[in-house]
Amino acid sequence: MKESPIIFNTEMVQAILNGTKTQTRRIFKDHPRLSSDVSKVDLAKWFSDFTDYILSFSQYGKTGDILWVRETFMKDYFGIGTYAFKAGWQQTDELKKKNANMCAEPVWKPSIHMPKSAARIWLKITDIRIERLQDISEEDVKREGVKFHNVNGKNHYLYYPPKNKNHGHYCGPCRVDGTYITTDTAFYNDKPHWHSFRSLWESINSSESWAANPWVWVITFEKIER
Repeated sequence: MKESPIIFNTEMVQAILNGTKTQTRRIFKDHPRLSSDVSKVDLAKWFSDFTDYILSFSQYGKTGDILWVRETFMKDYFGIGTYAFKAGWQQTDELKKKNANMCAEPVWKPSIHMPKSAARIWLKITDIRIERLQDISEEDVKREGVKFHNVNGKNHYLYYPPKNKNHGHYCGPCRVDGTYITTDTAFYNDKPHWHSFRSLWESINSSESWAANPWVWVITFEKIER
């Protein structure tokens, strides 16, 4: 059984912890062993016809393999030999008493530097397949942990702003075309589910990444205890 690291941003870690995220998409990268440009072939058919061979290009493993989550962290912030994590972090009364002079917020370290020994979230792959990014279904948008409100039987999906715009939130007089505002977030009013996932994908990757419509690994998982 293979164990591999996988990076999630803080918001997606929170979604995993609260049980609303059970799927992720990762770009299928070109590989020297593939003679064709993967952007120009029917990779899904290749996967169907030669599953084991195509899975050999997955850095995440196959069904049954384990992923350990790399997330934004801080080592030994309170001097008690434990890690702190940005997702769900709070300065408890107990920790305040242990070191009353510490500042309220740790200096967080990027998730890419988190060692396996610090991992607190372990995921078991229950399914893995390949599809075009833009082929995501409404059910898979929900599995990706996208937030939504149901109003009168209709789902309204969250708009995820670009990085560094209003510190990741919309508030006050801020407006986004095609959205309505609730407190510090904006929800699409009359747009399909994929608009929301596109905004999430572009907020993590780049503004051109959705239009490129790359082949992606679709990884479904369940959280397990270790």
